[in-house]
Amino acid sequence: MSFSFIAMNRVAEEKAARDAAYRAKLKRNGKVLLSEARDLSDDALLAKLAEFGIALDREGYWLQKRDLAAACDCWLGVWRDFLTLLERSGVRSIAEFDEELRGTQFVANWVQDLDIALSNASAGTTRT
Repeated sequence: MSFSFIAMNRVAEEKAARDAAYRAKLKRNGKVLLSEARDLSDDALLAKLAEFGIALDREGYWLQKRDLAAACDCWLGVWRDFLTLLERSGVRSIAEFDEELRGTQFVANWVQDLDIALSNASAGTTRT
């Protein structure tokens, strides 16, 4: 039997809501529930994801201004990491991921940026 991250989180959220000792144990062990992650700043969320080996950083945007092909390489690496995260979490779509995370940034928007960058790199242009 397997459980998705979302299902496991729901169980942990419910237990933490009714059990103060469990809440304290989660906090003591550095475990963050999805409801708490929603309150993290973008930088704090990126740092937390990095702890799990998911390098979702803004380097691609910096590279985009200097070397579009390098930006695409960077973003394609992030895309592979993101697909691994989706597979591990049991989330089935980008829309579901964005809805569950409810951050200030959306993967759907980032995917559009990646698509434009790939198109521009293949055409040798820098349109936005």
